[in-house]
Amino acid sequence: MKAVYRNSLRSKKLMQDAMIALLKKKPLSEISVTDLVKKADINRGTFYNHYNNPIDIIEEMKDELVEKLSSGLNEVSKTGDVTLLLDAISEHVKKNENDYRIIVKAIPTSFVDNMKTQIITQVKTFPVKTNPFTLYFIVNAIAGLYLDYLKGLLPFTFDQMTAECKKIIISLTFEE
Repeated sequence: MKAVYRNSLRSKKLMQDAMIALLKKKPLSEISVTDLVKKADINRGTFYNHYNNPIDIIEEMKDELVEKLSSGLNEVSKTGDVTLLLDAISEHVKKNENDYRIIVKAIPTSFVDNMKTQIITQVKTFPVKTNPFTLYFIVNAIAGLYLDYLKGLLPFTFDQMTAECKKIIISLTFEE
């Protein structure tokens, strides 16, 4: 039984490595099952024993990263120290930076990127008292909050979220 488990892990690792190599050459939308099985040197049946399509590999990689982050933050979160939490997040992202880059590149974010560009362009026309880093931080926070709201992940109403965003942004960016 252990050999089967090891073979399964080995096959998944081969397919993930193949996916990473292929993503360096072309976008996810152009990667086929045939491309993956050839690159991983496995048969088609092995692929379908684990995944339905190439996107499933990326989703699994993403889930594995989130699980690593979650388990790594459990102990730090108990301290209640925000700086330790931010340090742990930064350390995790830095340690797994290549995997994050691959996943971010593979998953289309053009809609969100266009939205953020539009917000930045508009905010730059206002009399702001902040540096560019703060501006990008705020815009990414806004985009993330609205996406999470639309996904149903936030415990507040749309109006509560909007009001709080306004308070924070006004206090950080606009001249009084």
